[in-house]
Amino acid sequence: PGVAPDVLHLATVITPDVRPDHAEAVLGVLHAWADSARGAGKPWHLQVWQLTGPATTWMAQLEKHYRQQPVFAVLSGIGRSEWEPVHNFCEQYRLPCVLPSLEVTPDKANHDWYSMYFSPGVNLEAQILTHYLKEETTVPDKPNKIIQVHSGASGRYAAETVQSSLSSSNMTTIVRKFRVTSPRAAVKGLTANDIMVLWLRPDEIAQLVAEQPEGPVAGKVFVSALLSTPEEISLPETWKQRVNFVSLFDDLGLQGEIARLRLERWLEQNSLAENTNRRLQADAYAASYLFNDALGAIRGQEIRRPTVPLSREHLLEMLENLVNKYNDSTG
Repeated sequence: PGVAPDVLHLATVITPDVRPDHAEAVLGVLHAWADSARGAGKPWHLQVWQLTGPATTWMAQLEKHYRQQPVFAVLSGIGRSEWEPVHNFCEQYRLPCVLPSLEVTPDKANHDWYSMYFSPGVNLEAQILTHYLKEETTVPDKPNKIIQVHSGASGRYAAETVQSSLSSSNMTTIVRKFRVTSPRAAVKGLTANDIMVLWLRPDEIAQLVAEQPEGPVAGKVFVSALLSTPEEISLPETWKQRVNFVSLFDDLGLQGEIARLRLERWLEQNSLAENTNRRLQADAYAASYLFNDALGAIRGQEIRRPTVPLSREHLLEMLENLVNKYNDSTG
């Protein structure tokens, strides 16, 4: 399904809670690839499946889109805390879902076959933070109090992961809801021996900074780089001295710098450099690049043997091989 004699039909999924500029960052890259790619020897025809309403209605919306025009795969896409209906749809229809940009990856991701994800999202950030707090933090005379502040489902999920992981330690963890009407209440009662963890968006962090321009009371402050990238927030020096970002991304040195420069050049060539969310653009570019490379590898195999129908399962196998090859080369 989705493979026509003269075109390869693809879709990308946008959930309704995504910011328009974030969706634009992903769609700009995908449309540029679709305009120039010739994976499997065919041009790509990209459909945008923009979901609306509550998540309980998404399966029906996806099925309607698919009936109108079957696609070979779901390429990239973007969501926040809810993606499970999309995951279930792809599994049910045996439809490859290739590397969407998500904040929370479905729990069943490790057990199913047709969806490939970049990472567990904020859950992995929570695990990284928990490991740091257990291994690196020196506990004062009385246990540290860890105040976690969140504003939505993604942040709540991460905060609960940290709280559960630290339940057997001697550190007290408190989870609070950030409210726009009373931002100061989220950090009430903090002392210099405490730790503050912000699972917040850039505008919400800006509100806290405006409330406490002299700097946070807590001795250490951790910010989710997935929910608020360092490029998206501006911190005064009094905050910078205490803020650390919890990030999934490592510095690959020269190799990483070369990749960044290549992406910048490609974005400029396709008039996409004005969008400042490089992480989302890089995600969409990586998904498209690997997808196109996998199709090319399949086509290369066909040269050495009789042509076989393009298979979704074969695509997933080639994608897995390419990702493993990349991971081996980068260590």
